[in-house]
Amino acid sequence: MPIATVSEKGWVVIPKEYRDLLGLKKGSKVVVVYDGEGIYIALPSPDPAGEALGKFADGPSLTEALLEERAGTKA
Repeated sequence: MPIATVSEKGWVVIPKEYRDLLGLKKGSKVVVVYDGEGIYIALPSPDPAGEALGKFADGPSLTEALLEERAGTKA
């Protein structure tokens, strides 16, 4: 497992083998995530809106609630 060093400016170099594997080039974007235990570097989603579709499918319909509220029929 490669180990990276944090520079004085806070820069970390992603090892070449991983850059090559993921196709990362100069200017590529990555997401840095902190989960309370560690920091992770990931590729951003190519379609963040599409990823969110259906995420709340098991919950109440906010569209129906809004339409009921606007119609004044909400109990």
